[in-house]
Amino acid sequence: MLLYDTAFKYSGSAMPPSWPCSSSSRCSSSRCCSGACSAGRSSIERRAARPLTAVLVAAGALCVVFPFFWMAVTSLKTVPEIQRLPLQVFPDRWSNLDNYREVFQRQPFGRFLLNSALVASVSALSSAIVSSLAGYGFAKFRFRGHSVLFFAIVGILMVPFQSVVCRSTVD
Repeated sequence: MLLYDTAFKYSGSAMPPSWPCSSSSRCSSSRCCSGACSAGRSSIERRAARPLTAVLVAAGALCVVFPFFWMAVTSLKTVPEIQRLPLQVFPDRWSNLDNYREVFQRQPFGRFLLNSALVASVSALSSAIVSSLAGYGFAKFRFRGHSVLFFAIVGILMVPFQSVVCRSTVD
């Protein structure tokens, strides 16, 4: 309850906005549930929307997870199994690790993995340190141009680095 006391101490509402209204009628009180009950949807409409939401979330999750599943399963197939028509989802033998052995024999793939892990770790750690220091500075100190600099940094973060790199290589 301490978290709620801290978060909602100065907001003027007695309950967090996510708490449902205790009354069955639409509330007009600003102290009840911050107007969540007066959204115009009945409880039947909200209950009917839950399965639809679950189906949409499941479909989105399947679209995200299936390519990774297909990649993992295909890595266990032999070349004739990959080229076979009609396509088969599962390999004939699940213990086929020859493709992995071949990758590690042809190239120094272990070294590639180590380099990637090192670069990703150093990049994430340095970004976390610099961002936490900048965040502390913006939270605790007020200076001239504070809001302009803050919005400039947020705007820069919204532009992906890859688009900047691709644009500079086109010129």
